[in-house]
Amino acid sequence: MHGERDGNIAQLPYHKHERKRRNSIGSVSSESKSSEYHGSRRGRSNAVQRADMPNGSRKGNVLTSQNTVRSRSSEVSIVFGYQDLTLSQLKARYWKDCGYHRAECTPILDDTPRIPPSQMGQGMFNGSQNMIFNGGIFTNVILVYEHRGLKLLEKRVAHSAFHNSAQRIDPPRCHPKTRKEVLDNMLEWIMRSERRDEWILWLNGAAGAGKSAIVQTLAERCVAALMAVASFFFFRSDSTRNSISRLVATLAYQLIQAIPEVSGDIQHIVEENPLIFDQDVESQLQQLIIQPYLRLPAHLRRPFVVFIDGLDECLDHIQQTTLIKVFGDISQNHEVSIICLIASRRERQIEAAFGKEHVSDNLRIIPLDELSEEQTSSDIHSYLTDKFDEIKKTHPRKQDLPLNWPHKSSIEGIVKKSSGQFIYAFIVMNFVSTAHTLPLTQLLIIDNIRPRDPTDNPFANLDALYEYIFSKVKHLDFVKSILTMMLIKWDIFGIARPTKIKEYEALFSLQAGDLESLLANLSAVIHCVPNTTTEFKFLHASLGDFLLDPSRSGEYYINSTEQESQLLCIFFESYIPDTQFYDNVGKWRIHAINELLSNAKVTASLQSSILNFQLQNPLPWGSGILYYATLVTAVKHIIMSSTSSPPISRRQISLQLILIIHFLKNL
Repeated sequence: MHGERDGNIAQLPYHKHERKRRNSIGSVSSESKSSEYHGSRRGRSNAVQRADMPNGSRKGNVLTSQNTVRSRSSEVSIVFGYQDLTLSQLKARYWKDCGYHRAECTPILDDTPRIPPSQMGQGMFNGSQNMIFNGGIFTNVILVYEHRGLKLLEKRVAHSAFHNSAQRIDPPRCHPKTRKEVLDNMLEWIMRSERRDEWILWLNGAAGAGKSAIVQTLAERCVAALMAVASFFFFRSDSTRNSISRLVATLAYQLIQAIPEVSGDIQHIVEENPLIFDQDVESQLQQLIIQPYLRLPAHLRRPFVVFIDGLDECLDHIQQTTLIKVFGDISQNHEVSIICLIASRRERQIEAAFGKEHVSDNLRIIPLDELSEEQTSSDIHSYLTDKFDEIKKTHPRKQDLPLNWPHKSSIEGIVKKSSGQFIYAFIVMNFVSTAHTLPLTQLLIIDNIRPRDPTDNPFANLDALYEYIFSKVKHLDFVKSILTMMLIKWDIFGIARPTKIKEYEALFSLQAGDLESLLANLSAVIHCVPNTTTEFKFLHASLGDFLLDPSRSGEYYINSTEQESQLLCIFFESYIPDTQFYDNVGKWRIHAINELLSNAKVTASLQSSILNFQLQNPLPWGSGILYYATLVTAVKHIIMSSTSSPPISRRQISLQLILIIHFLKNL
């Protein structure tokens, strides 16, 4: 559609997202004839200005698209030149280029506009010569593009699932000189250039075998080799990465980073269908990964390597098997060069899913538990030797260590007790290197630890080490409540869950520094660094396995039902609604109470905590309704419980309900 011309004026239609900028410049003429301008735009295509200047410096017909992006307070013009394109071709090129992914551009992955160096300073007449301005008005249409698709995508990304996420503080990596053969073989498989028969690799092994360290190291090496890489590290205690709900969005975001040419396509798909993330994982993968990849020119379809670690930590077994099936289907399409590496424990449902015909045909398996015992022992020995050397150089009490420490027999003993599990050697070295102890004494303790029943339990030595560490914990019951808080599903807190030491101290009404003192003897197995923003967490998932298995942990067993009742008592006794509801701590407590009540065992102490709870001053509507509704639920839970002991007084219940109703009337 041509704009209407009035004399020397060309008016262009514009979209609601566009802004007209009119500049009185004067008429334009060349030595042979006056310039003639036409403009057209439909949908989201770029506005076009056309100049026919046969005697000008630019020969032939020139189509120039000017696209200005406004992000927050900044405004940057980015100009692309197209020659002899029809409107439909221009629209197609626009959608391809809307992510600013030309070869010389940096991909835009946030709200900050970027300009390629070669396009700095370009404008309507940039580079033109022999131009004379004698009056006239020109219309310059500016497109404001907000990157809405990218923003929608970012909201569904699990940032902590990246291999280089800041939230995964000091992730496990293979120690130098260890796992060399495994890493070399896997890297060679990934980088294989000839036609491959296997597109999926399953790395499996028991807890503590070193799977995550291998995946982390491989991902970093592939990135260093400038390969297109995406990763997703599952973690059972993190609601953003203990299911597959955020998996595809996270991979798609990383695909944009790795291959910027897909950016515009993916953003357009998300804009057109914002609810795509509520579809099944197969549909999401097809629309956000496979189709944008296949629409790339052949020379841009470089292999895309996907690392998925800890699939067994996805809480839903059906989701685990579904994900394996979907990647198995993708492996059948040889136009798509997607290489997938999945690491997990060897659990029955996962093994069965990998055994399906359409998956197993394109599958390579590396079982860490079946690797040469000699090679694994050699790797652990190298790790221990280096760590002992480090202790002798850096420990605060290094001057108290003998020159010939440690004895070879001590290192060999640790290697033997490890039974191929790197986690045992890792925890031993954490224990020996504890800053406030003497490493010599700590190593003697390790030498003398003996498992209760070494024959039936493959983790006997690891469990014996855990038992000794917990035997030194003071205030064990209270510490168990804190550990329970770390073990239960974090979904009850939503995204903004407690992760820092100071947040846990506030949640349990502790003073600053109390938590560090309580957990001082657990520093070998729990990351607890005060006055930092680092995450408060278990150093390895095997600790949770130990604590939740009564046959392994004995007196240190955490009975989740009983411990959740104890947590409820703590929260009821420490909650002050009129002062705490509006901060995160108050919200965590009220939501935890709501969730935990459904499964908690009604003990005498819990019953007392609920019925003796002191109602505070009325809260305003909104905050108060949730708070009082929680109390009603709590009292109802006691009434419905047939195991309530001691017997409940009707008078107690009636008084509490009357108080609740009284405050509800005042909302």
